[in-house]
Amino acid sequence: MKDLILDYHYTKVVILLLSPLALVYFDAELFAYSLLWGWILSGLVTSIFLHKHLSHKQFEFKHPMIKRFFYLLFFMSGSATPVGWAGGHRDHHAKSDTEEDPYIGPWYSILFGFLNLRDVSPMKMRDLLFDKEIMFVHK
Repeated sequence: MKDLILDYHYTKVVILLLSPLALVYFDAELFAYSLLWGWILSGLVTSIFLHKHLSHKQFEFKHPMIKRFFYLLFFMSGSATPVGWAGGHRDHHAKSDTEEDPYIGPWYSILFGFLNLRDVSPMKMRDLLFDKEIMFVHK
């Protein structure tokens, strides 16, 4: 199971360490635009694709190109793996307001996505594990 859910730590740390390089190689205005657009696109990916579509299955994309566009935005957001994110979110709903909730921790762990998702049950994400397209993106 540990190899199924990739650790969020590595992706987020690399992004956080490499982001300030834009100040060195580009101007401050470009850096501000990239932060703004990155924040907007990451929010869209998180709220629409990861949360509503994968975690709660509230809708299906009507056109495959729109879904692939969200996969592209997902890759650019640096959010580790869709299976891990959805499984962690489902685990959060199952254990919310308890000590086992993966979203409880220091403020920086929640802000930067350093969540403990090592013990998420594969049963919570079995529908995702049999989806060939999501598993292709996961791998």
